[in-house]
Amino acid sequence: MRTLFVVFALAGAPFSLKAQIVQQGGFEAGPYAGIWQESSTNFGTPICRVSVCGTGTGTGPKSGVYWAWFGGSLLIEHGLLAQNVTIPASPGATLEFELEIKVGINPLDFLEVRLDDSLIGRWTADQSPQFQKYVPISIDITPWAGSGVARLEFESLCLGGTFSNFFVDDIRISLSTCYADCEEDGDKDVFDFLCFQSRFAAHDPYADCENDGDWDVFDFLCFQSAFAACPL
Repeated sequence: MRTLFVVFALAGAPFSLKAQIVQQGGFEAGPYAGIWQESSTNFGTPICRVSVCGTGTGTGPKSGVYWAWFGGSLLIEHGLLAQNVTIPASPGATLEFELEIKVGINPLDFLEVRLDDSLIGRWTADQSPQFQKYVPISIDITPWAGSGVARLEFESLCLGGTFSNFFVDDIRISLSTCYADCEEDGDKDVFDFLCFQSRFAAHDPYADCENDGDWDVFDFLCFQSAFAACPL
């Protein structure tokens, strides 16, 4: 069970993005920093730290000190985090974040992600067995690249009666000039192969090069082919 967040925290940054498209995607400025629009029916904000909220038997933050905890109450709980983002024109744009659903059984309790009111991701509490630890989520948002300001929303509704905990951390938007530029540094070199290998080991959706739901040797062959074809 969560605790009402009544303290303000000083800023810090858990990681550096090559393009700070999502501001404070790791929430290290703490709650009420004026970066995210924040609301929570019972707790004021979804942004938490362990010393205030506990972990609800889950991991807590994926990195840094803060993370977003949606749900966490036996009462009806509606939580929202939103901010405006401007996604530069790019051949590829991906929304990435970490998701954990350590506790949950009610299929009516959900977490949704939207861009400009378009639903781009949805998870329900009964998917908890698949998300006992943080799982990397990757969503193609290329249609929004170069389209101006878009509203990014993480929204959850839990109906109460049972606990449902949706943990979110390390939100970022990655741009790519070509698929094989795994490091997204505008260059192609051996480090892109090492990057792909690491993401393959983590079963990151990015590393499913063949997009067939499997991570196997054919994804390495696919990546090698994409690397050779990359114009960088």
